[in-house]
Amino acid sequence: MNNNVSTLASSFDNKLNLLIKCKYFSEAYISYNSLSINTLQNLCFRIPKAALLHGKSVGFALQNSRFRNAKQLLLIFYRNILTKSK
Repeated sequence: MNNNVSTLASSFDNKLNLLIKCKYFSEAYISYNSLSINTLQNLCFRIPKAALLHGKSVGFALQNSRFRNAKQLLLIFYRNILTKSK
């Protein structure tokens, strides 16, 4: 609980310093707004992006295993043909 209060206090101090440093209120609003937009974009897109990329890698892994299995079957098939006695 104490940690949350100190985090909120430091966040408020940072915003207050930002407002004081800017000559116009609109500058502070724009910079604060871009920070909040960036945070929301990260929340909205990072998690689904990670899930999609994981799904993509699973698909490639399946393709690789199918290719490996087909390659093994071809080797067995060629070995049987080449070593078949007449």
